[in-house]
Amino acid sequence: MKAARRSKLIYMVLVALVFSMFSSVASAAPQTLTILGAQGYQGQTDAYTEYSRDGGQTWNKAYLSGWHPWGFVEGTDSWLNCGPSGFECLYEEVLYRVRFNVPEGFTNPQMTFEVKADNYATIWLNGTHVTDIVGANRTESDAVINSALVTGMNEIRLSVRDEGGWAGLNYKITIHMDAPTPPVIIDDTDKIAPTATVSYSNTAPTNQGVVATITPSEPVTITNNGGSPSYTFTENGSFTFEFVDAAGNVGSAVATVSNIDKTAPTLTVRANTNTLFPPNHKLVDIRFSWNAQDNGAGIAGVKLISVTSNEPDNGLGDGDVAGDIQGADLGTADEVIQLRAERSGKGTGRVYTITYEATDLAGNSVTASTTVTVPHSAKK
Repeated sequence: MKAARRSKLIYMVLVALVFSMFSSVASAAPQTLTILGAQGYQGQTDAYTEYSRDGGQTWNKAYLSGWHPWGFVEGTDSWLNCGPSGFECLYEEVLYRVRFNVPEGFTNPQMTFEVKADNYATIWLNGTHVTDIVGANRTESDAVINSALVTGMNEIRLSVRDEGGWAGLNYKITIHMDAPTPPVIIDDTDKIAPTATVSYSNTAPTNQGVVATITPSEPVTITNNGGSPSYTFTENGSFTFEFVDAAGNVGSAVATVSNIDKTAPTLTVRANTNTLFPPNHKLVDIRFSWNAQDNGAGIAGVKLISVTSNEPDNGLGDGDVAGDIQGADLGTADEVIQLRAERSGKGTGRVYTITYEATDLAGNSVTASTTVTVPHSAKK
């Protein structure tokens, strides 16, 4: 009885194994995955191709750059690049990648690569070298490539090296296999946080407000700043824009301004003499100098803005001569002015006031004056 039971048990196990094998074979079917890079309009991002400019440390969605003089691989209608114009990443080596999942129980894999690259590209599958591309090429499947496929996630990397002009690539990768379910593209680029570049209305020294504006890497909703992509700085500092893309990924961009300067410079003005005597009606060359300093943007320039007298020019008797102020070139950095040694005999002495203005590179200004006097009489 025991022998009979043992035989029956062995029979049942064998039947189950055979059934399992036939079920597995029956469930496997020809499967195909075609990956096209890229399809869409210039300025969009590719659904699943990413690029890296730091050797694979960070990844971003690859841009569609549109037309290219080398044409397209069949099934594509754009080129991929690290920017929307097609002229980004010139003279650089940029790494692109696409990833896909292979189901358990796959057999008979066959892969075909069709790639156009400007100018050179090297392709790997899960770290296994596939081929080198010069311009355009086609690589049929072979044992080395196919044996590199694994169950679960697989990664294809394409390293593109540019020599100028257009940069980037487009491609068509076809994967055939027998498997219970089709291989599928890993579209986890939607998990990448959106980014943004920041531009400024003015990067030169200024005493006015500076407007910072962000340009996101994809359509986003700005969740602070009243939803505005622009922020006006009235003083130096930083502001963080916060935003979210259509997939719910949160990103941010920091704008920093340090070129606002609202502090006026300092100015000291000196004359080589501050007294003209005796009052002999003669013109005297007076030389002026100054010390202008600015701790912010720096001094842009110093100019003469006015030369005045507290007494009228001529008409006071005592042998007055017209033209008491001569050679004053207003609006320039005039250093030498002629002043007449003359004063009214009825007054207490003449005072010439000479005023200069210093302006810094941010547009702030300050004035400073010095005086030259013609005493009524000599001091005793």
